[in-house]
Parts: sequence; structure tokens; C-alpha cells
Amino acid sequence: MIQSIVIAAVIILFSVLFFSSPMGAKENLTGFESAAENRYSKLYVNESTAEIAIENKLDGSIRYSNPPDWEEKETEFGGTAKEKLGSQFSLTYYTGVDVERTIDNNTESIAYEQYSIEALDNGVRIEFDFREEWDLDHWVPKIITKEGMENIKEDLEDEDTINLLLDQFDFITLQKFKEGDEHPDLRGVDPETLFGEYKPISPDLEEGENLYYYIVDRIEELRSDIDDVGEIIPDDIPNLLENMKHQGIYIRIEHPMPFHLEDITEQLKKIGYTPEDKIEDHMQTDMEFPERNQVTFHLPIEYRLDGEDLLVVIDSGEIQYPQNILNEFDELIDFPVHSIDILNFFEAADNREEGYIFVPDGAGGLIELNNQKTGISYSRQVFGDDMAISAETYKENYIEQIHLPVFGMIKEDKAFMGIIEEGAPLANIKANVAGRISSYNNIYPEFILRPVKFIEMEGEAPAIMPGGETRTGSYEFQSRPYEGEIKVRYKFLKGDDVDYVDMALEYRNYLMDSEGLDYYSEGSRSATPFVLELIGAIDVNRPVLGIPRNVIEPLTTLRQIETIIEDFTETGIENHNLHLKYKGWLSGGINHVLPDDVNVESELGGKEQFAKLYEYLQNKNISFYPEVNFLYARRNKWLDGFSVRRDASRFLNRTQGFIYNKFNRASLLGSEGDYSYIISPRKQRSLVSNFAASYREHDISGIALGDMGTQVNSDFNHNKELTVDRDQAGNIMEANLNEFNSSFDIMVSGGNALTYPYADVITEIPFSSSGHYLLDQDIPFIQIALSGLIDFAGEPVNLAENYRKNILKSVETGAIPYFKLSYSPSLQVKQTRFDHFYSIDYRDWLGEAEEIYETFSNEHLRYTNRHKIIDHQQITEGLYKTTFQENTSVIVNYNRFPEEYNDMTVPAKDFIVLSEEARR
Repeated sequence: MIQSIVIAAVIILFSVLFFSSPMGAKENLTGFESAAENRYSKLYVNESTAEIAIENKLDGSIRYSNPPDWEEKETEFGGTAKEKLGSQFSLTYYTGVDVERTIDNNTESIAYEQYSIEALDNGVRIEFDFREEWDLDHWVPKIITKEGMENIKEDLEDEDTINLLLDQFDFITLQKFKEGDEHPDLRGVDPETLFGEYKPISPDLEEGENLYYYIVDRIEELRSDIDDVGEIIPDDIPNLLENMKHQGIYIRIEHPMPFHLEDITEQLKKIGYTPEDKIEDHMQTDMEFPERNQVTFHLPIEYRLDGEDLLVVIDSGEIQYPQNILNEFDELIDFPVHSIDILNFFEAADNREEGYIFVPDGAGGLIELNNQKTGISYSRQVFGDDMAISAETYKENYIEQIHLPVFGMIKEDKAFMGIIEEGAPLANIKANVAGRISSYNNIYPEFILRPVKFIEMEGEAPAIMPGGETRTGSYEFQSRPYEGEIKVRYKFLKGDDVDYVDMALEYRNYLMDSEGLDYYSEGSRSATPFVLELIGAIDVNRPVLGIPRNVIEPLTTLRQIETIIEDFTETGIENHNLHLKYKGWLSGGINHVLPDDVNVESELGGKEQFAKLYEYLQNKNISFYPEVNFLYARRNKWLDGFSVRRDASRFLNRTQGFIYNKFNRASLLGSEGDYSYIISPRKQRSLVSNFAASYREHDISGIALGDMGTQVNSDFNHNKELTVDRDQAGNIMEANLNEFNSSFDIMVSGGNALTYPYADVITEIPFSSSGHYLLDQDIPFIQIALSGLIDFAGEPVNLAENYRKNILKSVETGAIPYFKLSYSPSLQVKQTRFDHFYSIDYRDWLGEAEEIYETFSNEHLRYTNRHKIIDHQQITEGLYKTTFQENTSVIVNYNRFPEEYNDMTVPAKDFIVLSEEARR
């Protein structure tokens, strides 16, 4: 009795330990085999589905490449949509007739068992062959000798399968004439020439003239070089006739049931009978044999464990696609791969789970799981649009872009975040809520390997496409595909209260570990930075002697800067905290000449006055950032070293790339003649090197690089050797930034993640998202991630659509004050292309600047300057709380009425600071 109790207790204890420990998690890994392991994680692979799973060895949590049991759980969607849930990636390509097609590795590779798994030291490599190499009809022979059939029967052994196989064939032999035999009189066929003194007989078919016709009709069907049965002669089919005479042949019935062929094919595969064997059998009977499907694709993918993370790597140079395929018109055509989607359903959330999807839209945005917004998907390009593709079209300047190559999802108590480490400039972030394409919420990256655009051709005859669509023009592709690596790092977070703040903190740690960013020193955290941007010169059309001419007009001369600085310092703004940016100082003003040298605009005072200004600023201990733009040739002149033909990026239609400097918002058309050329990244390197060498001679400590913070543009040159794909353009931009970083402090606008390792100050960082329909909430993801690492500011206070909201957003996110001003009155830009600078007279803003600086530098709020954010939350609608590292919190109220928080009142459209200092 005691022994039974002990045994029962041991069983109960074992059960508790098993099902409450990480080992118990393996109950969810049916069909998976261990593939790799380190001290943190285990990687599993399901060899029958190519799915992967990652187990955290510390807590037993498991993450899946595909929703577990998706075949049973998906009940709302069927067909192809459902089958895609079993895929790990999709591939989009174009056919020879410019038709876009998308295929996934579940339906076009795994289903045909066309993949192989290879072990790596820290993971696995899986190679997929897309599109069935052999169709269903390529396995079961259409004609086979008796000997060949006997060999198959011997290997099959199963009597039912053998009978099913034989039911699909008719057996025919030739029997030598007996006395009195003769051939029937056939129309269009000479049986005597064809069969001589032999007649066909069959146990399966009625003999006589119908059998003759049956044989010649099947021969014509199986030989494309024979157009008429009357053309058949013995020399065409000597092996067939010999086999029919000596042993007989089997001819497959004309209309077998597809499911019968499927069953037989499955059995033939098991015994090792292949399409190659079918080819041999057809050759023995002089019949045509099947050819491999030439429209196939090959793609390898690697899953690697890296500490607690999963790395997903694709070497796009190893992707194979059909090239030089002969079509029905005897033309050699390609089937270029346009894009690939990776892990489309990684950790997808079903239609009952709670949580949200994170997208790096603007400052950051959240999509609530199952929010019922099923009318549209989310898809936006990392680092904004490539202007070499889309510069000709109208875009609202205020629509926020994606600055970060990150994405993620939180469901229940688990979260993951993807970071695109290689190929980010090629990526789109895509997301769906349940009910859109499946019953699951998902987010994933798409990589554009070969950009394409439809080019309309005027005067060209319309082409008729499949489905009856007519089209005038054709698709133009980048001259070669991207051939570098794609790498996505997946990080995993877990906890009852895990949220977007944890994701942002994780990304901050990543920036510090991988990009070399570091926190401000304790001493510098007491500073209250202030960005003052002054506009130098603009070019405008003015009548000169009655003739409209483009002339340079100064808004703030070099001498006037000193006056403005003196006025600002009188307000109490400390010199050592002032970041002075000077826009439009090079020859030509804001739309300056090609920056191959330091050519100061003479209307502002010239080089001599420029040197005096810098000496003045040095004595005042003011940081100086003159702005230079290297992405566009806004003023093209003779002998400036820029050749439009040679140095301008090309659009996909191979014409010179340009952007309109201004659009008419009513017509959505650009102003004819008012455009700038896109400088090819190939030209940028020499341009930057020449300018940096000249700039160093002036001993200036800082530089502002406006365009580099927001845009990455390709060069679609028709010459493959001269093509610069968008990833290469990103690498060139980083090389340019690094060259300046070695000698200067750098300020950028917008702040794409490519600039983070080099930027000291970022202006015009987004405070909100783009407002995409699918988004449910804006979050300050960028600000949380960068807090304590880089000074950043939002849009200029004086040009903000909502002045008060701009200030409150700066308080909430730890941003610094920023003004964009001039010495000249605002009226001077009215009815010019610069009329968006509608309120820039510095005298109008001195009082506001003083008040804002006092606010941001007071003894309580200074604990938010250059301090890292450790928490952020929405308390109620319009009421937010941000907590900084020194245990200081700000409560910001955006509402038009006061709000109560912990027995304290937060005034309308205002904030309060909670800190140890504030409580004293």
C-alpha cells in the first residue's frame, strides 16, 4: 500500500515537473526535430513541411514560422489563401508577357517535395525548387513495352495497385497474317505499307478497322512532327513496330481519371520510377518524351541561432530564375524575380487573440489585432520612396515615411521584433489584420530584388494581354537583380506586461551594441540644447528691366546672423547649448550650385565674411552646422563638373532622373522647367570627397546634411556595370556620412536609421504616423529608442501646424526646441516657391523662443533633456505619461479641459513634471 502511494506521488511529481517546465513545451512540437542548439535556444525543423520553431530554453516559450495546426484552425478561407498559411515565403515574378505572378513555397515546392535540408553549425539551410519540375502527366507513361510494364509490376507488388495501373492501359500486339487475312480498307491510311503482313490485336479493344484507327490516332497524338495519320511510315516508328510484333505494348487510355493518375504517381515515386524512366520507355517506342518544366525557380534560405535571436538569411545571388526560355513565338524570354516575402506568417495571431502589430510608420504606429479593418493591407517602403522610381508623381510633403527597418507584434504575453540588417533599403513592411487574406493577423518584410515600373508609350499599338486586357506600353526592369544578402534578425520578448516600450528599448540596445551608439555622459545630460536654423538666400523670379529673371535674394546675411545671435542670447539662451544651422549659404542659396567646393553666396557676404562669422561663433562657443545637399543638382551650370548624361540617375525608362521642386496641389502637376536632377550615387562619392577636402580647410566643426536623412535613390542605368541598386545607394550614403563623421559633427533632417551611427543632431523627426487607415494608435517609438543617445527635434515650432501641440510633443518625447527663422520679414517669401516658410521673421518669435527655452531648462524639466526614456503610456484619451531615467515623469494633457492624475490636476493643453526635485 505504501509502495503504491509512493509510486503515485512520483508519477504526479514527474507530471507536474514535465508540464510546467520548458520540456513540457515540446508537446507543441509534434513532427519537429531538433536542428541546432545554443545555451539560450533550440531550433526545430519539421522535415515534412519545412516549418521551423524556436524554443527559449529558459522559459520554454516557443515561436513558430507558421501558425500551429493552421490546416484545422483556418475555416474562413480556403484554396490558395489557406495553403499560403503553410508557406515560409512567397516569390513574385513576371512572365514573358509582362504578367505578374506570385507563388509560395508551400504550394509550389513543399507540395512536390522539391526541397532539401542541410545542417549548419548554428542552424539549417533549406533549398527550395519552385514550380513542379515534372507535371502529374509526366510520371505515368503514355506508352510502354510489355517488358517495361512487367518491371513496374514486379516492383509494385501490391495487387490492388497493379490492377489500378493496368486498368489505365490497353494492351496491343501485332499478329502475323494467317491464310485469308487481309487489311481493311481504311480512309486516309495505308495499313499494308504500315503493318505489312501483320494485323493489330488486343484483349482490351474491339478488333477490326477501329483498332487500326485507334493506333494511328495515338501515334499522331504522341508525335508532334506528324500532322496527319496518312503521313505515318514504318521508318517513323521502327522500334514501336518491332516491340508490337515481338512482345506487345501498353498504350495509356485517352482520358484517365486524374485521381487515378495521382494514386499511381504516388506509388511510382515510392518504387523509384521517375520521369527519366518514362523518357526511356517512350524512346523505346519512338514516341516523344516529356520535358522538364523550364519555368522553375531555386531559392535557398538559412535559419541561424545567434544568442537568443533568430537570423534569417537569403543570399539573393543564389536565387535562380528561368532565363532564355524559348516561347511559342521562338523568342528567348526571361522570367525575372521581382520580389520575395519572408516568413509571411511568423508568429501570426489568430482572430481571437489580443494585442497589436507594430509598424515603424513615422514615429511609430500600432494596429490592433482583429480591428475589423479588412478593406486594405498595410505596405510601405523602408526609408521612404526611391525618387528614381516615383519622383515624377505628386506627393504630400507632410506624409510621414518609414525611418526604421523594424517591425513586430505583441500577442497575449509574447512579442517578437524583426530588425532588417541587410537589404533594408529594398524592403517594404507589410501587414494584415485577420479577415483580410486569412483568419490571422500578420506582419512581415517584402524585398524588392528587381524594381519594375510600367512605362506607357505614346503612339504604340496596344497589346492584348491574357484575360483580354489591352495595354499600351511595357514593364521596364532594373538592368540586373540585387545580388547581395538579405538578413532579418528576430528578437523575442516575453512577459505579462510586455509592450511597445520594451520593443523600443530592445531596439535602443541593438543600436548601442551593433551601431556603436552610446549614452550622453552624466555631465552633458544637464544641458538644454536649442536648434536655431537660419535661412540664408533663396532664388526667386523677379522682373529686371521688365523681364522676369531668376535672381538671388538674401533672407539672412552673414552679418545679420550676429545680430540674431545677440538678440537670442539676451533672451537667456545659453551659447554652449545653441545648435546653429545655416541653410542656403552656398552659391545659389537653398537651391545651391553643385557642391564641389566651398562657394559662399556673394549676396550673403562671400567667403571672407563667412570666415569672420565662424570666428565669431567659435568665440561664442556656438555649434555651427552649415547645410549642404548632395542628392540633387538643383542648378546645373557649364563647367561645374556635372554632366546630366553621365552623372544623373536614370529612371527605369532610362531617361534622366529628376524631381519637381514644386507641385500644384490643385492639378497635382509639377511646375514645368522647375526641377532638379537626381545625382547618381556613383557621382556622390567623388562629389562628397572633393567638398569635404575643401570644407576641412575652413576649420568648421559641423555640417548639416539635409537630404541624406530622408532619402535613398537608385540609378537605373541601362548598363549593368553602372546600375546602382537601392541597397548599394544606401551603402554609398553611409560611406559619405562616415567621411564627414571623421572630421565634423553632423546634423540631419528626418533621420533614417542609416544616419544614426553618424548623426549628432536630428531635426524634423516625426511626432506622429502617416495616418494610414489601418493604424489605431501613434506611439513615440523612434523617440524612445533614441532618447539619451542623440539630440533630436520635431518640426520647427514657428512652422508647426499646431504650435502648442508641437511643444507638448517635445515635452512628452524628450525632443529639443527647434526654430527655422530669417532676418528678413516673412512677406519676402510670399508668392514664391518658398511660401511654405510663411512665418519666419525672427523678431516675431523671440518672445516665444525665450519662454520655450525657460520651460525646457527649468530645474524640473531638465531631467528629461538627453535622458533615456524608460516607460511611456497612454493614461486616458489625450493624457500621456513618459518616465525618464532619473525617475522623472511628465504627464502631458492634449485635451481642451483639465485632467486629474493621482490627485493632481493637469491643466488643459499643458503638462506637469513629477520628480524628486519637483516634489520638494
